[in-house]
Amino acid sequence: MPVRMEYPKLLGAVAVESWSLPDGTSAETAKVSPTFPRWAGEPPSRTYGRKPIIDLDGQPAFAELAILRIFEAAGWEGVWVDTFRNRYLRQFWPSPEPVQLPDDKKDLIAAIRASGGKTARPWDVFCWSQDSVIFAESKWHKRDSVRPSQCAFLAGGLKAGLPLSSFLLVEWSFAG
Repeated sequence: MPVRMEYPKLLGAVAVESWSLPDGTSAETAKVSPTFPRWAGEPPSRTYGRKPIIDLDGQPAFAELAILRIFEAAGWEGVWVDTFRNRYLRQFWPSPEPVQLPDDKKDLIAAIRASGGKTARPWDVFCWSQDSVIFAESKWHKRDSVRPSQCAFLAGGLKAGLPLSSFLLVEWSFAG
C-alpha cells in the first residue's frame, strides 16, 4: 500500500490501484471512487469532445473540475491540466481562462516529463498544499482506461523523487 496521505473525505474511501510501468515494474497508488450527480440543466454549448457533464453545486462541470473543487474545499490549490491544449485551467464555463503555474510547479512537471520520457503526459488534476503535491487522474468508471502516457508520467514522478502518495486515481461514476 502506498504511503498514506489524507485525501479529501468527499472523494470517498481509499482503495489501491496497481499500475504497470513502462520498465516492466509495477506500482500501487491510492484510488477513490466518488459519485457525482448528472447535470440535468441545459447542455453547455462546449463540451470538450462530449465529455460527460456533472452537476457541481448547481453548475455544469467536468469531473476534473469537480475533483479540483473538492481539493480546493479541503485547503489545496490546484489546476485542471488540459493536456490536449497544453494549458492549465481552474474553470471552463462561461469561458476557459488559462492560468499560469507557479515556477516551482512548472519545474516539477518538466522534471517529471523529462524523467518519464517523451510519452509522459501530466495527470488531469494537479494540486499542492505546503510541501505536498498530488496528481489525480480522472477516469469515468467502466468508460475510461489508463493510457501508457499516464503510466509513463507516474514512472517519471517516482524517478523524480515523488512518493506514491502523490498520485491518486479518481474512478468516478454518476450517482444513481
